[in-house]
Amino acid sequence: MATTVYSDNKILSQGLIDNSGKAQGSWTHFYDDGSAKAKGSYTDGKKTGDWQYFYKGNITQQSGKYVNGKPHGQWIWKYDNGQILRSENYVNGKEEGQSTEYNEFGKMIAQGNYTSGAKEGLWTFNNGEYIATGMYVDDKQDGIWKTYNADSTLYSEGKYLQGLQQGNFKLYHHNGQIRELQHYKDGIRIGDWKFFDEQGVLLYTITYASDVIQKIDGVRMRQ
Repeated sequence: MATTVYSDNKILSQGLIDNSGKAQGSWTHFYDDGSAKAKGSYTDGKKTGDWQYFYKGNITQQSGKYVNGKPHGQWIWKYDNGQILRSENYVNGKEEGQSTEYNEFGKMIAQGNYTSGAKEGLWTFNNGEYIATGMYVDDKQDGIWKTYNADSTLYSEGKYLQGLQQGNFKLYHHNGQIRELQHYKDGIRIGDWKFFDEQGVLLYTITYASDVIQKIDGVRMRQ
């Protein structure tokens, strides 16, 4: 049975519904201005086959395939200028394999792998100012992570354990001199944090306990 769904006298969706009330066959969903929002098919109320989603104005936003109501295979997202935003693969509704994300000018801003929907292995992120690279284990940062400036000089390095900062973190000036020495335990700031100028001269020290400043250059802070 052909069906049209309205809201405030505007068409939201058009397609077929069987006698049990389940969506079947081809459907189109609309924005409130009447332009297509999504097109695809249903089988027994679940999305199936190729689907396409749109920005207003019939510009493709994302496209891919569903199997039994879950994303499966390659999915591609796009900016409204047509540039690819993200490309990744799904298996039974979960990300699997390599995922790559781009900015609107086509430059890579994130790349890595998924296993059963969780980030796994080496990932790289680039926000245009810094490039961060390191490992994920079960969707959490783990091991040594390094961040580089746009000119490839080292900006920072430190260790993560199950997504939390652990131990010493170092931040650097552009000339390679240490800028900050930081200390963490389970993501909490602890101990003496030291700050240096570009010649390596100590500027000041902040002492933390359980993420709270206790002293500055040895002078205890009032709590």
